[in-house]
Amino acid sequence: MDTLGLRLAAIAAGQIAGFEPSLWTKLPDSRGPRVLLSDEDRSLVVSLIPDSDVPAAQTEAVACAVLRSLLPDTQIGFPQILASVQAPDDLTEDERTYEVQISDPLAGTPATLEDFAESQQLVSSLADFLADLHNSDTGAVADAGLVVHDSAELREQLLADLDRAAGTGLVPAVLLQRWEDALENVSTWRFLPCPIHAALAPEAIRVEDGRITSVSDFFRFRVGDPAADLAAVSTFVEGSHYEHFLDRYRQQRDIKDAGLQARAELLAELAVLDWLLLAVDTEDEAAKSDAVALLNSLAEVATADAEQPRHAQPYEFTDRGETRADDPAAPEDEAPAAEPAEDTPADDEPGDTSPATSAPDLQPRVEPQVQRSSDADAFRPAAAPAPFDEGSSADVPTERIMDFDEQPQASKDRPEKS
Repeated sequence: MDTLGLRLAAIAAGQIAGFEPSLWTKLPDSRGPRVLLSDEDRSLVVSLIPDSDVPAAQTEAVACAVLRSLLPDTQIGFPQILASVQAPDDLTEDERTYEVQISDPLAGTPATLEDFAESQQLVSSLADFLADLHNSDTGAVADAGLVVHDSAELREQLLADLDRAAGTGLVPAVLLQRWEDALENVSTWRFLPCPIHAALAPEAIRVEDGRITSVSDFFRFRVGDPAADLAAVSTFVEGSHYEHFLDRYRQQRDIKDAGLQARAELLAELAVLDWLLLAVDTEDEAAKSDAVALLNSLAEVATADAEQPRHAQPYEFTDRGETRADDPAAPEDEAPAAEPAEDTPADDEPGDTSPATSAPDLQPRVEPQVQRSSDADAFRPAAAPAPFDEGSSADVPTERIMDFDEQPQASKDRPEKS
């Protein structure tokens, strides 16, 4: 019988003073089990994190602390770990070791692709949040020991990745030339790095009443190219809504960036290249075949674009309303590269503890409902309902914990790990 949830409840009760959970529900998480616990006064989320993912979780904890200082007036919530403790060796039946993390629940329900397709107000909320984030100070990120990249470093890394991909012999020549031309266009790469999310996807966003209430998954938070976040948005906000997003975002930015949209389009295309390189490095033949198929499809589009005069030079344009006559970032072939501002972060980069990831899965996560039972030991998930708001106890389907003080003893009957 599965008593993991009840044992996590016991750990939480021992770590948080005055917390006596009486209700629970299991939540999904790719990194390990999560349980939402509630007593009469509050709700908490208890997560079981494999040790291999702890560095990323710790990076997110630091990032969110920095975000709360950078954006003190924001109405958007960020994850906050209240306590963490090493899990007992016998907590699970596998051989891995884990850390138990206790945090406040995030307000709102997980966003879906349909949410962004149906609500322009939500798209505006996303544009406002990213503009605020990108306008914030880089110094606090660097001072916290998080990753810092400058524009030249980012461009050089992309060129190195392109060279490595060319060495596989799997990338169509038309794409290699297209991407090399874009990366050699120095004027596109004159920008000031800023704080970025760097892992944005619908499942990292929680929403309510057409606005963003919470954002998570800051395990890659860093100083980098704001175009990376815009490229991510382009994968789940499409058509006229994406144009609205860009217009709204531009209006909120403090700094003009003539090459921003061009870089965002390039980075969106290079995501396929990242997927290919990861498949090659991990010797994943199925993923490699899928990546090659996508590259070939993209090559057909690039070939068609190259036949149109206005697309003969890919990415050769400036964003609407973003170039001024006196803008040093204006794309003039004879202009020297702009010097970085005084507050541009240093080039030194702490080690990046973020785990390698494959091509993003944009399918929204669905929170499972647990079946009510008079037996508090029974963990029997029912059919998954629509996502619910973890931060609202009234919306959360829960199971009552009976005789909570006695429940941890049930673990004695669990089979020993082999």
